[in-house]
Amino acid sequence: MKKLNALILTALLASPLAAMADGFYVGGQVGYGAQKSQLSDAIGGEKKDLETVIGSIKAGYDLNDYIGAEVRVSGVDKHSTGIKADYLASAYLKGMVPVTDSISLYGLVGATSVQMDKKVYGKDSLASASYGVGARYAMTDNIGINIEATQISSHKDYELGGVSLGVDYKF
Repeated sequence: MKKLNALILTALLASPLAAMADGFYVGGQVGYGAQKSQLSDAIGGEKKDLETVIGSIKAGYDLNDYIGAEVRVSGVDKHSTGIKADYLASAYLKGMVPVTDSISLYGLVGATSVQMDKKVYGKDSLASASYGVGARYAMTDNIGINIEATQISSHKDYELGGVSLGVDYKF
């Protein structure tokens, strides 16, 4: 857990230096999804999906047209559901398949750490596998838009997945 947080922090701090290199990008996403947790269990005796808005900022580096790496910090609308997930930090390996010069499909595989309210959950954070698929359209050489479906957290005590739209800027 601490290694994942250290990796994400290192990647974010190194971002300004990497900005000068080809392949580096930054972006943001907003989406809609469902979350389940120990709290939703208490509502009806079983895990219920609680709908939420999901927002993320991301930074990544594409090594070539086929492989990249990405880190994200995400948040959910905790006011509408009562679930106390403060933020989520994710690190992904990204596999890409160029379809045309402007369109590429990609898959994400990685890990997510969810920072929780210790008073509610009895622990500071939960770590789990994270994965997703998406498509990116390059509007210009630098600006792209994407749509993706992700399972951001798959921990038994807190699950979060959704669909999002995003924009990124490649340096």
